Amino acid sequence: SGKWHLGHEKEHRPYARGFEETFTLLPGGGSHYADKKPLSPPQVMVYSRNGEIVERLPEDFYSSRNYTDYLLEWLERDKNQDRPFFAYLSYTAPHDPLHAPKEYIEKYKGKYDDGYNKLREKRLESLKRLGMCDENTSMYPWAGMPTWDQLSESQKAESARDMEVYAAMIDYMDEQISRVFDWLDKNKQMNNTLIIFFSDNGANGAVPTAYPGQTQEFLNSFDNSLENRGLIGSFIEQGPGWATASMSPRRLFKAFTTEGGIASPCIVKLPG
Repeated sequence: SGKWHLGHEKEHRPYARGFEETFTLLPGGGSHYADKKPLSPPQVMVYSRNGEIVERLPEDFYSSRNYTDYLLEWLERDKNQDRPFFAYLSYTAPHDPLHAPKEYIEKYKGKYDDGYNKLREKRLESLKRLGMCDENTSMYPWAGMPTWDQLSESQKAESARDMEVYAAMIDYMDEQISRVFDWLDKNKQMNNTLIIFFSDNGANGAVPTAYPGQTQEFLNSFDNSLENRGLIGSFIEQGPGWATASMSPRRLFKAFTTEGGIASPCIVKLPG
C-alpha cells in the first residue's frame, strides 16, 4: 500500500508482481489529497487498485491515513489464515508538495522561527550529546544558498511555516505506523514479525521549478498564501536550507552523491 514508482504499465504494477492486495500511487509523488495534482504538468497522478486504475479517490483522502487504512483492512480480513504474511507500506510523506492536516501543523507553530542555520547547529549538538557522532565532528561550510538572516521577514514566515508542515507530516505518519503496531500487538503478532523501517534518500532540497516540464502557469494555480501553506491547493517544499539542517552534519541533501544525499535511517526490529 502506497508509492510504487517502478513502472506504470499493467505488467509492471505490484499486482502483477506477486502482491495479492494493492493500492498504489504509480508515479513518484504529487498531491497528498484527493485533487491528484501532479508535481508538474507533464506528469499524471495515477493510482492502481489490484492492477486496475482508480478513477476517483475518496473526497477526504489523505495519503498517509488511507495507505494505512487499506493495509490494516487486508491484515484484519486475513488474520485467521495460518500462513506468514509480507506487508509493504510505502508512504509518500514527507515528499513534496508538503501537505498535512491543519491541527497537526498548528502543533509546530513557532518551533522553527529561529531558522535553519540555528537548527543545523542544534542537531549537531544533540548528536554529540547522544554519542551518535564524534565530539570533534564539525559542520561543512554553508553551500551557496541564503542564510536565514539574509531572508526578508515575509520569507522567514513562509519558510518557517513550510518546516512546520514538514514536521506535521512526519508526526502524522508516525501515528499511522503506531496503528500498524497496535494491530500487531492486538493480534499477538508483534513478537512474531520482522519490521524494517527505512527511507530512500536524504532530505529533499529541491524546489518546484526543478521538476521536468514545470511551468509558471501551473505553479500560479496554487494558493501558497501563508495561511494555506500545507493545506489543499498549495504546493510548498522543504527547500535547501531546511534540507541541509535536516541532514546535519552530513553534507548537502537528496540528488547529491554525498552523505547528506544518500544516507538515510534504517530501523530493524527482530521477532521476539
